[in-house]
Parts: sequence; C-alpha cells; structure tokens
Amino acid sequence: MNDILLNQIFDILNRNKLSHAILIESGDEESRLNVAKRIAQAIVCSSEYKPCNSCSNCKKAAGDVHADIALFEGGTTVGSFKVDFVREISRDAAILPNEADRKVYILNRAETMSVSAQNALLKILEEPPAYVSFILSVPSKSAMLPTVLSRVTVYSLTEEVTSYSADAVKATETADSVLSAVIKNNELELLKIATEFEKDKNALKMCCAEIYRICSEALISKLTDKDSENPELALSLSSAKLIKITEICDEIINSANANMNGNLLATLFCSKLIS
Repeated sequence: MNDILLNQIFDILNRNKLSHAILIESGDEESRLNVAKRIAQAIVCSSEYKPCNSCSNCKKAAGDVHADIALFEGGTTVGSFKVDFVREISRDAAILPNEADRKVYILNRAETMSVSAQNALLKILEEPPAYVSFILSVPSKSAMLPTVLSRVTVYSLTEEVTSYSADAVKATETADSVLSAVIKNNELELLKIATEFEKDKNALKMCCAEIYRICSEALISKLTDKDSENPELALSLSSAKLIKITEICDEIINSANANMNGNLLATLFCSKLIS
C-alpha cells in the first residue's frame, strides 16, 4: 500500500516536520483513503516513533473508532461536499482532542467541494488550532483552488505493487542481504548488491522502503523492549546507526524520484551505508 510514500511521510512526521495540512492525489479512491487513514493513525499515535501499531490510539485508529479522527466525505457530484461540512469541521476543531495530542480531519472526495466550501476551508487552513491536522483526498490536485493548494503539502500515490508480487519478494530478500552485509561490515558484498540497482531504480526504491521498515521496527523494539522481527539487527546495530540507515534510505528514494542517474544512485547507496 504505497509503502515508499508512507515511509517518507512517517519519517517527516517523526522529525516533527509534517505539514498540518496535506493532500493525497492520484491512484484509486480506496487507495487514497487507506493511505489517509494510515497517516491519521500515525498522527494520533502516542509512541515516540510513529506509528507503533500497538498503542491504544493506533488500535482505535486501525478500527476506525478513534474519537480524534473524523472522516468527512463528499458525494459523486461537484458541490456535494457542502460548505456546511466545513463549518462543522471548523466548530469541532475549536474543541481540544479527547484522547490523542492531535485531532485529524480526513476530507475524502474533496474534489466535490463547492467553491464556497473551499473558501471556507481556506480560512481554517490559514489559521488552524495548533493541535489540528487535515488530510484531503482527491483524484487530482487540479480540482482544488490555487489558494487552497498554497496551504497544503501535496503527495502523489505511486502505482500499487501487491505484497505478494515477485518484485516485492525480491525487495525483501535484497533488503535482508543488505542489512546482513552492514552488520558484518562486508563492503564487498554491499558493492556486489549495489551493482544490481544500476539499471533498476525501482528495485532500489522498493529495497530502500523495505530496509526503512525493518530498521524502524528494530529501532522501536530497542526503545520499547518489544520482540523484534529481526533480533540480530536490533542487537548488532545501535539506535543511532538504525536511524542513520533510515535517513539514507529516505535520501535515496528522494533522489530516485528526482531522476538521479542509476549508476550514481547505486554508488551513493553503497558509499553511505559503509561510511
């Protein structure tokens, strides 16, 4: 489920850099809404590294029963997301959160907002309460007024890859090999793996996303004394090293999205991991 994008957003959130208002575009409606709900879960998570998927806030969010996450949806026609919905959001936003530190409003099918609704939304986007976050879901950002777009951070979904696809299995296997080489400080093995990415940037992005996930899980296990899915990794690498690896993966994914040359990407990936 767009793991690369989600991992990037989680990283930004954990660095306290996530905008109070974000817009999810592209993909199908179900995918956009699922991503929005996962982001909302991370925002209300009570753990230091979010989302932990274990705290009460995470569990309630996963079950769509969290009191501080509100879903508002438009219909199938333009204008069906009415200004009254936005006014209701504005009134509710003035009330402090019930359980979490923040309140999250998911605006699904925001493209069906009337102009008056978008203008009303703009007012609260400009001066929101400090504890409020907004997640807008639209097929394309072009459906929103430029003034609204100027107040949100836009994220575009990537093409879905099922978790059981051959590419995903390969990414997991390669990620395990990379981390094994890091633990053993085996520079030659890392160089060998890196050459596989020179002509396949997508494989590198998928591998980095999986490494990011594994290292994040290992870091959480070290900080909370929870059992890790990769005990060797959690025991062998310090918290600082695990954080550094996630930062490297984030940088590589961003560089790949910026169309950096494949050879340079592979070299950068390897050199940073062994530095």
